[in-house]
Amino acid sequence: MDSNRDMYNNPGQVPIAPGTDVFDANGDKVGTVRQYNPQASYLVLEKGTLFKKDLYVPVSAIDRTTTDGIRLSLFKDDLKADRFTAPPTADASDMATNRTMDDDLMP
Repeated sequence: MDSNRDMYNNPGQVPIAPGTDVFDANGDKVGTVRQYNPQASYLVLEKGTLFKKDLYVPVSAIDRTTTDGIRLSLFKDDLKADRFTAPPTADASDMATNRTMDDDLMP
């Protein structure tokens, strides 16, 4: 497998690299890429300036990559959910796109 190809969300698009800005579905900046793990299908998003914290966002939540950064299919409030505070499990990687508003209310 070509390691350069792993840096791309889709062939022909901008590579996902540390320091890349990440925006939510509204276009609001939510952080920067700290680490990208294509084998595990997630990226580590560094959020905050003074009180930094890491969020683990599944690649399935990426809407598109551009020269300006990465656009997620999630909103800023979605990223407050506990499931983004730890690396996703293999069966949970599609949760970002296959969820309802009630998912945050479920115990």
